[in-house]
Amino acid sequence: MNSVASKRTVDPVDEPWTLAEVAQHLRVTDAAEHSYIASALGAARQMAEDYTGRALLKQTWKSYWHGFPTIFTLGHPPLISVTAIRYLDADGTEQTLATSVYRTVSNDLDAPFIELAYGESWPSTRGISQDVHVEYIAGYGESAELIPLPVRKAILLQVGDLYEHRASIAVGTVTQLHLAAELLLVPYVAQLR
Repeated sequence: MNSVASKRTVDPVDEPWTLAEVAQHLRVTDAAEHSYIASALGAARQMAEDYTGRALLKQTWKSYWHGFPTIFTLGHPPLISVTAIRYLDADGTEQTLATSVYRTVSNDLDAPFIELAYGESWPSTRGISQDVHVEYIAGYGESAELIPLPVRKAILLQVGDLYEHRASIAVGTVTQLHLAAELLLVPYVAQLR
């Protein structure tokens, strides 16, 4: 079962390209354009993450469930680590689940998941909405060079598209990827359980 809600709690510190690299790609020498280029770069990264369902650079997420599912499917691969599984016990007190109770399964192709360790069982919960949550760190790492090159190139193409067509797209409502960027991203779409 997928989570009922997820939110990013810590954003990536950097972007997949530096401002200088993007400006060079766009052949822009006017520093007055840098602010727009930086915002387009952030938007392009977010579009790539939304399209693929992946976290690109290191970021922290929190996902919520109603009780303990048989398997926790985490979004935003690749998984770096599970920080904690917390839940409200039958008395309504928040508890942290011991790491010995579960095991994490992750690879680069599928969404990571958490399942019970052999011989263990999930504890009882309060039985209210979102009484279990998982905190985890996802992404290829802190270095942009760890992101697959086709994904980085797709972001660069998308930045170029946003830069060239800025008047035709309202800020905050970008929904369409550049066709070449989309083709580069297709092989990286996360497979969910």
